Amino acid sequence: MLDVEKKEHVETNITESAKSSSTPDKPTVSDKSSLTNSSKKPSYSKKQTEVKSGTSTPKNGQKKNGYIYVDGFGWIKDEGGGATGKVIDGNGDINKQVGQMD
Repeated sequence: MLDVEKKEHVETNITESAKSSSTPDKPTVSDKSSLTNSSKKPSYSKKQTEVKSGTSTPKNGQKKNGYIYVDGFGWIKDEGGGATGKVIDGNGDINKQVGQMD
């Protein structure tokens, strides 16, 4: 976690990523002549066109083991949210005109 008040400098290499150790299956073609025949439209089996539901993708706001899922950020530590602020004494200096208003 980056603490802004301590003014820490953090460097991380964002170009490195975890690579999958498994390789996908090679595609198979049932009709080899369709590869060279440009006038024939491609056909697909039902298995190739079936849309799988995204049950493995968590929903925005889902909580698990002290973490919360946020779209675009992934799993982040759940620190309760909310806002923090400081009470200041304005001494009447709040909402006063600054400069000339013509």
